[in-house]
Amino acid sequence: MNYKLTRNLWIISGVLFFITCIINIFSKRTFALILLDIVVVILSFINAYIQHKKIYQNKDKE
Repeated sequence: MNYKLTRNLWIISGVLFFITCIINIFSKRTFALILLDIVVVILSFINAYIQHKKIYQNKDKE
């Protein structure tokens, strides 16, 4: 599996959801929608970190 591509896609999705969260805050959306966006942003960056760890684990094995 291409861990670098997966990591980069998680980072991109995290940034895009963060931008969406900021837009939702300024457009006065409901708190639940903003909270959901924040949770998705956090999970996206956590998954990017997990993929980053897998990249370095595979480098150590080589």
